[in-house]
Amino acid sequence: MDEARISRSGLSPKLWLAGGWLLLALLAAIFAPLIAPQDPLAQDLMLERLPPFWLDGAEPGYWLGTDSLGRDLLSRLIFG
Repeated sequence: MDEARISRSGLSPKLWLAGGWLLLALLAAIFAPLIAPQDPLAQDLMLERLPPFWLDGAEPGYWLGTDSLGRDLLSRLIFG
């Protein structure tokens, strides 16, 4: 699509990008129970403060690590 055609329709690429991010966030919120790897409220003090998967000492299944109560941060982010 050329620039003139985009500007005539009034929909810039930035608007499409913003709309795509909004749609992605909406779908993540709707399908959060299906896509979250762990229960976001489950606490396990044996798993407290685990680092994310790219650092040493990480546990498989906790991609973004855990908080001080052992809750999965990725699941909490998806549900949030």
